[in-house]
Amino acid sequence: MELGSGIYHLAAAAPQTLTTMIKPIAIIALAVAAVLFYLGYQRGQSVAGATAQTVANVHDSINGKAGLTEAQEYYIGGGVLALVGVIGLAVRR
Repeated sequence: MELGSGIYHLAAAAPQTLTTMIKPIAIIALAVAAVLFYLGYQRGQSVAGATAQTVANVHDSINGKAGLTEAQEYYIGGGVLALVGVIGLAVRR
């Protein structure tokens, strides 16, 4: 057995292992996205979330730049993870 042939076998096995791991990672990403959406909703509906939104609106009017509240950050993070999860589930090999 040559040294190079062993390396070839390892390289050939790596893509299949990666392909089999895409689906579980995608499912985990979707689950975490759902949790982030829930936390964002809870934060937006709470008194602290309403206060943060009011403060952000006042800050935006003074500063002229749009800021993000914690609820919006949860929504953005959840959206990104949901997109990754959907793409991961859509990948076919």
